[in-house]
Amino acid sequence: MTIKEIAKLAEVSTSTVSRVLNNSGYVKQEVRERIEKIIEETGYMPSDVAKGLKDRKTNLIGVIIPRLNSRTTSLVVEGITRFLDKKGYTTLLANTGIRLEKELEFIKVFKQKRVNGILFVATRVSKEHAELLEKLDVPIVFIGQDAGEYGFPSVVHKDYNAAKDMTKYLIKKGHRKIGFIGVEESDVAVGLERKRGYIDAQFENNIEIDQGLIATGNFEVSSVEPSMEKIMQKKPSAIFAVTDSLAIGAINYLIKNGYQVPEDISVVGMGDSGIAEIYNPGLTTVKYEYLESGEEAAKLLIESFENKVALRKMMGYKLIERDSVRSV
Repeated sequence: MTIKEIAKLAEVSTSTVSRVLNNSGYVKQEVRERIEKIIEETGYMPSDVAKGLKDRKTNLIGVIIPRLNSRTTSLVVEGITRFLDKKGYTTLLANTGIRLEKELEFIKVFKQKRVNGILFVATRVSKEHAELLEKLDVPIVFIGQDAGEYGFPSVVHKDYNAAKDMTKYLIKKGHRKIGFIGVEESDVAVGLERKRGYIDAQFENNIEIDQGLIATGNFEVSSVEPSMEKIMQKKPSAIFAVTDSLAIGAINYLIKNGYQVPEDISVVGMGDSGIAEIYNPGLTTVKYEYLESGEEAAKLLIESFENKVALRKMMGYKLIERDSVRSV
C-alpha cells in the first residue's frame, strides 16, 4: 500500500494524505477522518512515522486545562513546564473553558499529534474520559481529581481535610451558623470533598446541619448573589466559600448590602489566590501546593514511561489566617 493508493481510496490528493500523516496544514475534519479510517483498515504506515511511533520520540506532552484566567491553573502549568523543559519536552496547551465536549475534542487532537503523554488538569473524571483516554495508548496523569477508579495516576490535594480544618477553625472562633457556598458535586474535589469536610467538621462538634445554610452555584462570581440571598435568610455569622473568587464575591455582596466584614459576618475561601492577600480585608483561606503539584504530575508522567508510576500523589496544604474572620 502506498500514499497514492491511500489517496485514490479516499478520493483526495496525495498531498492531503501527507498532511494527515504528518499533522501539517489544514484538512477538513470529515476528510481527515476518512483518510485515517482507510489507513487504519489497510494497516498502512510510512517507515519514518512507524519509527517515530515505535520510539515515541515526538517529545510532545499534551496539557489540558479548564481555563486560562485562573491563578491556580497558571501555577500548575508553571510547575509542569518548569519540570518538562529540563527534560527536553515541549508542551501543547489546550484550554477547554470547563466544557466536556472540548476536553474530549482535545484528547482526539492530541492523539493526532502523537503526543508522548497527557497531563489533565481536570474538573471531573467521567466514563467518557476514561474510554477515550484508554484508546490513546499513552501515559496520562490527572491533576486535581482522583482518577484511580479508572486506573489513571493522579496528583490530588487534600480537599476534604482542608475544608474540614477550615470549618473547625471557624467553629473554634465561636461560629455555629456557617453558610457554605459550593459548586456542583460532579467536580468531586471542589464540589463534593470540600462539602464533606464542611459537614463532617460540624457533625463532630455536635452542630446540626441546616440545608438552608448550604447553596450550590458554579465557579463564576455571578453565581454568588443567589447563593448569598438563600444563605442570608438564615442569619449566619460566617460564610465558607469553596474558592477564593466565590469568597470575594460573597464579601462584595455583603458590603453592597450594608454589612461589614468581619465585624458583622466572617468570610473564608480556599486556594490562596493572588487577590486573597491584597484584598481588604485580607482573606483567610487555604494555601495549596499548586506549583509543586504541576511538577509532581510531570515527574509522574516521565516516570510512567519506564513503568515506575505510583497511582496517587497527595499534596499538602496550609491554613492562612488573615483579617476576614473574627471571634464571636
